[in-house]
Amino acid sequence: MIGFSFNGVHSNFYDLHIKTIVPPKPPKPRYKEVKVIGKDGTYKFLDGYEDIPIQFDVLILGTISERREKIRNIGAWLQGEHNLVIDYDNLVVYKACLVDMVTQKFDINFEVLRITFSARLVV
Repeated sequence: MIGFSFNGVHSNFYDLHIKTIVPPKPPKPRYKEVKVIGKDGTYKFLDGYEDIPIQFDVLILGTISERREKIRNIGAWLQGEHNLVIDYDNLVVYKACLVDMVTQKFDINFEVLRITFSARLVV
């Protein structure tokens, strides 16, 4: 089953069933412009890369109370900024932090939770 690891713990540990992974786009470069007095134009220097969003839609099964408990545990696991590795591309490591965790669909036996990270490549 496809999943991800965050802070060294795999999503299977929390019994998360990944429904959708939005593949991360390449980060946009960030430039610093320097204007030199007496010269036309500016010099641009690479100053790193923008953070990128990484999203997972996960299926959580169980009774309502079991799912509430799982979501609390998942929220505690995803706190802080740690390494994020996606199974299908496990050679790429991101430094990521949780920015959003929202229920997308709610049913009597399951719910779909959207987990969004803000991440940057670890070089």
